Amino acid sequence: MSDIILEVNGLRAWIDTASGPLRAVDGVDFAIRRGETFALVGESGSGKSMTALSIMRLLPEAARLAGGTVMLDGRDLFPLAEKEMRDVRGKRIAMIFQEPGTSLNPVMTVGTQVAEVLLRHLRTSGAEASRRVVELLDSVGLPSPAHRTAEYPFQLSGGMKQRVMIAMALAAEPDLLVADEPTTALDVTIQAQVLDLLRDLQRKRGMAMLLITHDLGIVSKMAHQVGVMYAGRLVEVAARDRFFREPRHPYSRKLFESLPGVAGRSGELAVIPGQVPALTRVFSECRFVDRCESAAPACRQGEPPLLEVASGHVVRCVRTREIGASALGRLSMDAPGTRQGDAHAPPLLQVRGLKLHFPIRKGVLRRTVGQVKAVDGVALDIPAGRTLVEKPPPARPSSSCCTPRPGACNWTGLPWTSCAAASCGAAGAISRSCSRIPMHRSIRACASATYWQRGNWPSVTIRMPGALRVAPPRCLLRWASPRR
Repeated sequence: MSDIILEVNGLRAWIDTASGPLRAVDGVDFAIRRGETFALVGESGSGKSMTALSIMRLLPEAARLAGGTVMLDGRDLFPLAEKEMRDVRGKRIAMIFQEPGTSLNPVMTVGTQVAEVLLRHLRTSGAEASRRVVELLDSVGLPSPAHRTAEYPFQLSGGMKQRVMIAMALAAEPDLLVADEPTTALDVTIQAQVLDLLRDLQRKRGMAMLLITHDLGIVSKMAHQVGVMYAGRLVEVAARDRFFREPRHPYSRKLFESLPGVAGRSGELAVIPGQVPALTRVFSECRFVDRCESAAPACRQGEPPLLEVASGHVVRCVRTREIGASALGRLSMDAPGTRQGDAHAPPLLQVRGLKLHFPIRKGVLRRTVGQVKAVDGVALDIPAGRTLVEKPPPARPSSSCCTPRPGACNWTGLPWTSCAAASCGAAGAISRSCSRIPMHRSIRACASATYWQRGNWPSVTIRMPGALRVAPPRCLLRWASPRR
């Protein structure tokens, strides 16, 4: 048996547009070994997700496979009929999609959706399927798994939905897992839990993984091999340790330079000028040449091939040997540097003993039988100029978006326990930063409502594309006030 589980050669996926074919994936080659994680990194629009969808043959309606081969354990997937491909998806290759909230069926319970995989690929149903669903949800760390099987996706948090997606993907024990941004929109704590879970399950089952991410910190912990994509092509492929020690492509170096470092916390982050070129054009030069600080005339004389600079390390750059190795690839894991602001200054926001409990009601009369303690005794101080990273629940009660239990919230030394007490104008700024934009209202309406809530009645101009002039309060009340 070959050690390589997936081999991709010359993969091309094009999207038909009015301007001609958009070459989202244009000649991609890589291989993944059993038990190995291959990470695809690059900025948005580089073709990472389209590569994954091409492998799964789940392309959008306007897209098509324009060439190449995808060999799964020696079997070419492209000639397979759709009926045969359905047997491969879920059983041999499974995928965790970017947005679990939109990938889960909102009108089916979590247990039904996981059981559907077992029925389709393992012919498991009835009591055995129900037992297996609970086992799967428990294996991914979902609390109270037996209870969660009867819940719908809207009843779960973002981290719980992601765990359900992982359970569905692993239900049939696939040989290859495609994880497309598996920690998108998750807070740092849940992010770490999901990554640890994937790593543990991979080690236990020996499965291979194709990991798609923007986060080089995740790559440094999860990947064995790293592939950097730019404008539909791989520009560098190397083992993880070598990639972080000696990135050789100018684009890879720019990605590292864009990371916040210890020394530069008080300054601006480095940026890569320009943007990914339009993929509808036919390239006769290096695709990164217009954004590259090391560009030379030779870079415009045809597309560069992949050059091997070391064993297993290939780079698509004609000047890679001239530029040489760099220490820019060392990703600093040191403690954060000194932040701006005086830690000994009086706190701007002071919270003591903050509690937020939600009642649990049952029966016809909806009697309160218990409470969910979302926030239970939080205490914190935030001086001016300092940053505290926290999840929304403690922030919302302090901004009077909810009614908190007894506790003390002080803003610049003044008590802040209700919306009336917080009407000095600061509440609008904080409550707006905590709240989400309603789906049924435009961004302009939400921004205008902030001015209205803070009592800024005079006519104001919101500086947005196509600046909107907000009228006096009566008109503003009808047009932009929150709906009751």
